[in-house]
Amino acid sequence: MLQLTGKTARAVEAVVVVADHLGSPLNSRELSSLLDCPERFLEPMMQKLVRANILVSQRGPGGGYVLARERRRVSLYDILAALEADQEQPSFISDTGKATLAPIFAQVHESRRKQLQEVNLDMLTRRKAAKPATQDFTI
Repeated sequence: MLQLTGKTARAVEAVVVVADHLGSPLNSRELSSLLDCPERFLEPMMQKLVRANILVSQRGPGGGYVLARERRRVSLYDILAALEADQEQPSFISDTGKATLAPIFAQVHESRRKQLQEVNLDMLTRRKAAKPATQDFTI
């Protein structure tokens, strides 16, 4: 069942930041600086996103991460599913669990899947652009 944890939320933020760079590669150092988190924290999640064909990792000087597909073709569901691919789905052993709980969990999962598929990176980057930047007036 897809869950938005602190870790997955940070990875979604990373993908939105990469998507906002419009084709120019963003390396791990820059990305971790923008998100204020260690590179070693981000790197395993970024590799999962590369394996899921959401991001492409370009090597060498000037390399970094770019989107593998158009922003409108990457849904929030795609990102979360890639990050949680190795997590165990709930399974019910008893007849009660199989008969009563399993169908409800399946309905909830399907409903969440549909909602998350309706949100794509294009929508998220537009939202980000529409938000006024916070200003720091300290001297």
